[in-house]
Amino acid sequence: MTLEERFWSKVNVRSAGECWEWTKGRHSYGYGVFYPGRPAPQILAHRQALIFAEGQPPKDGNHALHSCDNPPCCNPAHLYWGTHAKNMEDMADRGRASPGRSNLEYCTNGGHPMTGDNVRIKTRTNPKSGKVYITRNCRQCQRETQRARRAQKEK
Repeated sequence: MTLEERFWSKVNVRSAGECWEWTKGRHSYGYGVFYPGRPAPQILAHRQALIFAEGQPPKDGNHALHSCDNPPCCNPAHLYWGTHAKNMEDMADRGRASPGRSNLEYCTNGGHPMTGDNVRIKTRTNPKSGKVYITRNCRQCQRETQRARRAQKEK
């Protein structure tokens, strides 16, 4: 049995439009995990599915992203290559972000609405890993903090 045959034997292949779920071991977040064999390390199943479908690995830094939002899905029609930043953007757009500061309706400090002109979006790229981090800050809280600092300096 070839490596590819062994891989697809662990996937519940259905019709083209449906999710093809990984039937074996899963990562703690629900993503399938495939072990190609020594000396190769484990690989996320949806990533391996996309590599098999396209016949080549992705460009450096790209991740296999789901259009279906179903972590165990290995259907190549539901997968595409994209950056970590794109994955985080998709996660926020689809309402899957964890309930942290990135998706709050009101800021945690002053209770100001985190919408429209009151939100400052900043991106930062880690120079070593190349990962992009996106943060949302409350402009009203920033103004209040700056006023307090200026008042403190004047004393």
